Amino acid sequence: MGAEAIDRALRIVQDVVMADFKIGKQKPVDMLVQYRRTGWGNLWLLCDGLSDEERRILPFRYVGARGEDPQVRLRAWVDEQEKTGKPTYLVVDDPTYWIRTP
Repeated sequence: MGAEAIDRALRIVQDVVMADFKIGKQKPVDMLVQYRRTGWGNLWLLCDGLSDEERRILPFRYVGARGEDPQVRLRAWVDEQEKTGKPTYLVVDDPTYWIRTP
C-alpha cells in the first residue's frame, strides 16, 4: 500500500464530506493530505470520533483502543515507541499544521 491508497481514500472522503458538509467534517481530508506528506505508516491518530466504517475507509494507524483514556493511550504508545530504539515523533492536535523536519 502507499500513495495510491492514500489518494483513493482522499477521493472517497472528499466525496462524503462534500455531499453533507458541516464544519469539522473536513478534518479527515486534512489528515489525508498530511498523510501524503508523511508517507504510509508514518501517521498515527488518537481519536474517538470515527465510526468503524470510517476507520475501515481511512488508511491511518490508530493509537490504542477507542474508549480508553486518551492520556493513557498516548503514554502507552510513546512508551512502546521508545522500546524500539530512538524514534522521532511529534504530537500535534490540529491536522492543518505541517511541521518540517531538517
